Amino acid sequence: MTAFPYQFCKPCIAPDVLKQRKPPIYYPEKIIHIVLNFFDLPEHRVFSDSRKRELVDCRFFIMIFLKAYCKMSLTSIGKKFPGDKGSGYHYTSVLNGIQTINDLMENNDRIRGIYNELKFRMEGN
Repeated sequence: MTAFPYQFCKPCIAPDVLKQRKPPIYYPEKIIHIVLNFFDLPEHRVFSDSRKRELVDCRFFIMIFLKAYCKMSLTSIGKKFPGDKGSGYHYTSVLNGIQTINDLMENNDRIRGIYNELKFRMEGN
């Protein structure tokens, strides 16, 4: 079996894909700081085990931006939050949070607006 030279594979990559702007990579602490400031919530409340809607939304936004801008694994994101017995969230809980925000953005203008404003703040800093 003969291997294809690289030059034959190169045209398969669409030029516009190569030019797409990738999100900058930030430290997790910076992402958390930006989201906490937007929601005007203290860190100890967001990282508590409370299930109040405002705290859950804030956590979910932290999760989605940690995944997008820090390129963290779901497991490492989960370890930043309290979980059962202090071990952090399971990766499936993080995945659920990210999917919840993505689903809500399709139908909820408020959530979409929060996401867009936070994205603007991430890229503006």
